[in-house]
Amino acid sequence: MASYRELRAWKESCILARETYLLAMKLPPYELYALSSQMRRAVVSISSNIAEGSGRGTIKDYIRFLFQAKGSAHELETQLILCVELGFLNQNAVGPVLDHDRRVIWLIGRLIKSLEGKETSGQDFMEDIDIYDAEQFS
Repeated sequence: MASYRELRAWKESCILARETYLLAMKLPPYELYALSSQMRRAVVSISSNIAEGSGRGTIKDYIRFLFQAKGSAHELETQLILCVELGFLNQNAVGPVLDHDRRVIWLIGRLIKSLEGKETSGQDFMEDIDIYDAEQFS
């Protein structure tokens, strides 16, 4: 099994974390321990769960942690939308990060599907690069 650090989903989630941290710094100071903190925890959880799942030893556990990572990415999506709706950030600032988050959600979903296929066939897991074909992303 390849290292989680070689997975596109993990690499993109780390980039998303940097983007989110930079965006969170633009929130009002009174949101430091509220929305800003929650966004930072959610985005760190994405790559952390991908890494933790890969080290669990079974595909079933790996899939479970990937679903947690995907859930955290959806949580971040909601928080980014709220930042705009509450007037803390404008759509121009949030839009690219929101798009990146949705791409990470898609990548994790494709990784889960690939693993589910490996689980039912009993094969070892290796990342299928073709699952990330950009034309498939919507």
